[in-house]
Amino acid sequence: MPRRSSTARFVAKLALIVILAVAATYLLLLTDLQRVVKCRLDRIHRAGVPRTWAEAAPPDVPDNKNAVALCLRAYDSLNWGPRDQMAVREFMSNRPQTGGRQAYRAQVRRLLARNSSALALIKQASTAPQCRFAAKWPRTPYIAVDDGGFRGHLAMRGSARLLAADAMLAAEQGDMQYAVESCRAGVRLSARVTSDPAIISFLVGIAMESISLRGLQEVLQRGELTADQCRALFDELGRLDLDRTFRRAVAAEGARALWLFDAMNRGRARRDVFRDLAVTSDYREQVAGAWDAYAGLYMSPVGKLVRLKDEITYLDLLEQTLALTAKPDHQGAVECEAASRKAERLPPYYLLSRWNAYLFRMAMARYRAIALRNAMQVAMALEAYHARFGAYPDALGRLRAYPLGAWAAAEAAESREQAPHSRGGCATWLPLDPFSGKDFSYRRQAQGFLLWSWGEDFKDDNGVPFAHYGLPGDWVWVFER
Repeated sequence: MPRRSSTARFVAKLALIVILAVAATYLLLLTDLQRVVKCRLDRIHRAGVPRTWAEAAPPDVPDNKNAVALCLRAYDSLNWGPRDQMAVREFMSNRPQTGGRQAYRAQVRRLLARNSSALALIKQASTAPQCRFAAKWPRTPYIAVDDGGFRGHLAMRGSARLLAADAMLAAEQGDMQYAVESCRAGVRLSARVTSDPAIISFLVGIAMESISLRGLQEVLQRGELTADQCRALFDELGRLDLDRTFRRAVAAEGARALWLFDAMNRGRARRDVFRDLAVTSDYREQVAGAWDAYAGLYMSPVGKLVRLKDEITYLDLLEQTLALTAKPDHQGAVECEAASRKAERLPPYYLLSRWNAYLFRMAMARYRAIALRNAMQVAMALEAYHARFGAYPDALGRLRAYPLGAWAAAEAAESREQAPHSRGGCATWLPLDPFSGKDFSYRRQAQGFLLWSWGEDFKDDNGVPFAHYGLPGDWVWVFER
C-alpha cells in the first residue's frame, strides 16, 4: 500500500511539472508572438493600413457629386426588360452560338433610341468628381460590402455595357466623334468606380474598363479616327491610376481583417460572421460538417497561438501585396504570381492567411487591367500614326518620333530615367507590357495590325492566344477593317 501511494505521488508531481512546463512554454510563446504581432502591426500601419475601421470608411458624398447615385437614377429610369438586358450582353459578347452580334443589333439600337435621356444621365455621371456605393459605411466591416450596394455595382456595370454598345453603333453609322465621347465616358466611369475604397468596387471598375475598351476596339474596326481623337483617348487612358486605387482598396481590406482579429481576441466575433468573412468557398465546403467545432477551437484560448501565427502570416502577406504597387509592373507581376502560389499552400488552419491568396488574385487582375489599358494606348498611338501618314509603321519604334498626347509628353518629361523609351527628346512615351517588361509585340498586317502581350506565363508565344488566364499563350488583340 505505501509503495502504491508513493508511486501515485510521483505521478502527480510529474504531471504537475509537465503542466507547469507546458504552461510556461505556452506563456513564453504567447508573449513572443504578441510582441511580433505588435511589431508587424506598427509596420503595416506605417505602410498605409488604417488603425481602425472608422479610418478606412470613406466620407459621405452628396448625391449630385456621386457618380453611383447619378448612375442609379439613370439605370432606374431605363425603359427595358430582361430580354433587352440579355440583348445588350449578347451584343457585346458576340457569341456565335447565340446568333452573334447581328442577331441583336436592331433590338439594341431601338433600346438606346428610347432611352436617350437615361444615356445622357449616365454620361453626366461619368463627370461626377467622386463615387461612393454607401452613404454611410457600417460600424462592423463584415457587412460593408452588402451595404456598399451590389445593386449599385450591377447598375454601373450595366451602364458600361450601354455606353460601349452606344459607341459601337455610332461608329457603324460613321459618327466617330460621338463614338469616341461614349468610349471616353465609359473609361471615366470605370475610373470613378475604382476610386471607391471597397475591393469589390475596384474589381467592378476594372471589369467596366475592360467592357469600355472592348467597345473601343470594336469602334476601331468600324472606322478611322483622326489624330486628335486618338490623342484624346490616349490621354484619357493615361489618367487611370490603378496603383493608387488598388493600394487604397487593399488597405481597406487589411483594416477589415485586422478588425476581425481584434474582435476574436476580445471574444466579440460571432462564428457565422467569421465564417462568411474569412473562409473561402471551397474551404468552407471541406469543413462544413464540423464547422462549429473547428471555429470554436480556433477562437479558444488553446487556439490563440494559432490565431497569432495566422495574424503574423497574414500581415506579412498583406505587406507584400501593398508593396507590389511600388515596383515596376513586370517585377510586381512575377512576384505576385509566385506569392499567390505560395499563399495557396499555407496550412488549412491559417484561415485568414489563406484568404489573403484572394488579394493576390485581385492583384493579378490589376496587372491584366494594366496590360489592356497599355495595349489600347499603344493602339491609339498606332491609329494616330496611321491617320497622319496613311499607313501603320513597320515597328513600334517609329512611333517614338511622332508627338502624341499631352499626358504622354508630361509623363516622358517626368520619368526619363525610369522610362528608357522616352530618352532622346522624343515626345511619345509608350507604355510597356507588364508581363514582359518590354514593348508590346507588334506585327503589321495587310488590313491592320496585331498587338500582343506575353500573358501570365511570362513567355512570348508569337501571338498564339491563351485558352484561359494562367495557361500558356499570349493575350492577343487583332485590329483590322
